[in-house]
Amino acid sequence: MKLPNGFGTVRKLSGKRRKPWAAILPAKYEFDPETLSAKTIRKYLSFHAKKEEAITALVDYNKDPMKYTTRSLTFSDIYEKWSKEKFQTIKKLSIDCYLNGYKYCSPIYDVPFSELRLYHLQKIIDDCQFEHSVQKQIKTLLNQLYKYAMSHDIVDKNYAEFIKIDKLEVKIKRILFTSEEITSIEKASYKNWAAGVALVLIYTGMRKSEILTIKKENIFFEKRYMTGGLKTAAGIGRVIPIHKKIEHVIRDLYDKSDICLLDFIKSKKLEVYINLYFKHLMKDLNIDHTTHDCRNTFISRMHELNAPLLEVKRIVGHASRDITEAIYTKIDVKKLVEVIDILYY
Repeated sequence: MKLPNGFGTVRKLSGKRRKPWAAILPAKYEFDPETLSAKTIRKYLSFHAKKEEAITALVDYNKDPMKYTTRSLTFSDIYEKWSKEKFQTIKKLSIDCYLNGYKYCSPIYDVPFSELRLYHLQKIIDDCQFEHSVQKQIKTLLNQLYKYAMSHDIVDKNYAEFIKIDKLEVKIKRILFTSEEITSIEKASYKNWAAGVALVLIYTGMRKSEILTIKKENIFFEKRYMTGGLKTAAGIGRVIPIHKKIEHVIRDLYDKSDICLLDFIKSKKLEVYINLYFKHLMKDLNIDHTTHDCRNTFISRMHELNAPLLEVKRIVGHASRDITEAIYTKIDVKKLVEVIDILYY
């Protein structure tokens, strides 16, 4: 069947192909100043398994050529068109924020904008190593691009509004314990239960409230681990390996307690009590720290020692962003004990 002039053409491509039939757009002509003649430009519209499918694609194209033209626009194409208009109306500081957000989107620069889905965008956020402020810049940019694309009938849904970014956390200045300070606490731990608790926090990364959740029945000295924890799904009831440096403390607290560690302290406000004794300990040792500095010291030191990130997250109760890791990676107690043995101060 002969197609009308200016309609486009269908051609079967050579070689073994899954989709050998090409729908080719109508020819365009451009003047070539070197040859002083017109140059024919032909672009492929799409590829198909059957000839009839290629013809149907040309029919659809000729009904609404603009729809196909905009469909091929890439992420970068949309960004260029949007920024050309937007940057004329905003200040340099805002421009810099958009430019910074754009550079993290490089994996999708060449993807047709209409083919982008939420998982493409979320991966950009998840792969970003920076925190809330940078993630917010990226999400703001993506929202702007989707609004532009929707206003020009390029897409009809804004996937950017479903992106999840990290929550803004108020940063409190933390000071890490020095090795000398930890040595002082270790020496005191043989006589002072508060020093023992501080040492446990430094060698486990637990929060002070979490040590109160450890039940004696969930402490396994032979296999060198215990279970407990609070706050998040990843933190509750997690496996906490016992470092050799704190085994004497755990055994001492175990012997003093009835059901849970520290229940020998007869107080309805155990956390307040621990805080008070921790402050007294810091004063006696002439050092200045909060209980949360213990957790930060542990995490920072494990990173310095290049301990496996997934195992460190499991030990301190941080959720993994990698869904595959979170669902399919079995918790190996022996592995966690091996990782805790990496730690030294």
